[in-house]
Amino acid sequence: MRSPTRSQGLSLCFVAFALAAIGFNAPPDQPLPSVPARQSVASEIDFADSLEMALALNADAPKPIVIQFGATWCGWCRKLESETLKDPLVLAMVGKFGWVHADVDKQPELASRFGARALPHAVIIDGDGRVLADLKGFADAKGYVAFLVRGEAAYVPSKNEPVDPAKVPERVRTLITTMAPASATGREQCVEAIRRLGAASLPPLVELLADERLGVRAAAGYSLGELAATDIGFDPLGSAQERAARLGRWKAWLATEAAKTLRPATAAGAVRDGEVNQKGKPKPDGAPKGTPQPGVPAKPAGNKIATCLGAAEASATG
Repeated sequence: MRSPTRSQGLSLCFVAFALAAIGFNAPPDQPLPSVPARQSVASEIDFADSLEMALALNADAPKPIVIQFGATWCGWCRKLESETLKDPLVLAMVGKFGWVHADVDKQPELASRFGARALPHAVIIDGDGRVLADLKGFADAKGYVAFLVRGEAAYVPSKNEPVDPAKVPERVRTLITTMAPASATGREQCVEAIRRLGAASLPPLVELLADERLGVRAAAGYSLGELAATDIGFDPLGSAQERAARLGRWKAWLATEAAKTLRPATAAGAVRDGEVNQKGKPKPDGAPKGTPQPGVPAKPAGNKIATCLGAAEASATG
């Protein structure tokens, strides 16, 4: 039996990823709930009126900032504020973040900066304004907590303060286990958060390939495909024997020099030398952007969440 290529392995990870993903934050199919007009945000959360205020309040002890966008005319925003944000599951995590409530009508520039076009919408950012996680639409308490966990795990206090190596495995596991139920944007954010942990993230990712849960194996395989400078690949849907053999190759690779650095990040849609277009023909000389470093395997073309979801749908209905 032929071993899957790295491109095929990533596609299989995508398919398994989609099959293992659960739930989404769409509103229920029922009339807009009748909720009293918003007088103030949930009293248990001490919201700042502006991002500048939140950053100033947390200057002595920096923490990730939650910006909850809403509007007085938004029924689902009022439902989220009166139910989700008052739930004990959410309130238990309040102290880990700074909080801002932004009315899109009063702070249109802030809304535009973070793409808050449909409401409700929330983002978690670091002190540099980098988005760590986002949540579009209404979410119940469990969905909102998953959003908070994703943002907390992605947060690095300072560019000049390295992450404690002892905490890297736990942070990687947290990010991977939150990827299955996340939106496509959430998954990409998780991968970038893992990238910021450096090459120390690779051993725990390899360990997670042996996890009994399909979603975790798929998320770990996908992340390795994005971050590791090798074309070993992994099929999370393969037999136990096949997965064990591939895991052995990954463990052997961790002992090589290549495992000390990550695959260079490229802009979305960029094509590397050696890649093929959608018709399977090599790209002409001079066409590719983002030429890889010597010895770094090319990242396959068409590596997109939409491709995975389409393949998963066909697999489920075919």
